[in-house]
Amino acid sequence: MKQRHDDTHHYQQIMSALPRALASEQQTSKLKALKTKLHEIASNSNDAIITFELSYSDFSAKSNPKTFASLEKSANDLVDCANNLHRTVIETINQIDSCTSVIAETRAEWRESQLGITLSREREWYSF
Repeated sequence: MKQRHDDTHHYQQIMSALPRALASEQQTSKLKALKTKLHEIASNSNDAIITFELSYSDFSAKSNPKTFASLEKSANDLVDCANNLHRTVIETINQIDSCTSVIAETRAEWRESQLGITLSREREWYSF
């Protein structure tokens, strides 16, 4: 009788954990959507950096040295800032990949362990 009570309690624990697991899956989906958006940002920022560098090169060739010298520091700072932003976005994407991978593995292991426990308890329960 105690075994059946334990089994029922364990089953209730599993059922109460399902909403949290589903919420976690929704969070994983949100992370994947964020990753997609970050890929777009990375692509756009990379395109912008290339376009700016081409324009900068063209401007430096066409401008007089005095005008160019006054803008050179600002242009270099802007390129550095854009490169840092691009690098940060790529690092964030990699961190999201790492987190979602760990979450998926942990979730799969948890499901396998819960399924194994449930099946073994069902066998014990029905053997009486």
